[in-house]
Amino acid sequence: MRWFWIAPRHNQPTKISTDIDWQTDIIFAEETDIPAWMDLVYLVVDGFPYLKEAEYLEQLKRYIQKKQVLIMKDETIIIGAMAFNNEIGSIDFFGIHPQYRKIDIAKAFLQKAWGELFFVTQ
Repeated sequence: MRWFWIAPRHNQPTKISTDIDWQTDIIFAEETDIPAWMDLVYLVVDGFPYLKEAEYLEQLKRYIQKKQVLIMKDETIIIGAMAFNNEIGSIDFFGIHPQYRKIDIAKAFLQKAWGELFFVTQ
């Protein structure tokens, strides 16, 4: 098992709920975001003992290629992340950085997923 401590970059979150514009702040992830994504995964899964990192990374890359991974950043830190499958309508990973909880980021992700991904008119 891999354990490490991530030093907080901010004493207080720099994004507050009035600063969140889910239309523009939540974007599709790119492969260059994977290291920051994994930092968040290890921060929010809290001892997930069965994470097979190599398999997880391959699946994450496939999701990124299919545009099924959303992130929100505060500078270089990913503060919210969601991996989803819009073919079956599932959310496969959803994590919010602990220092950024309770400021409507989770709500913003759900609005993005609900309004723009799962129910897009064709």
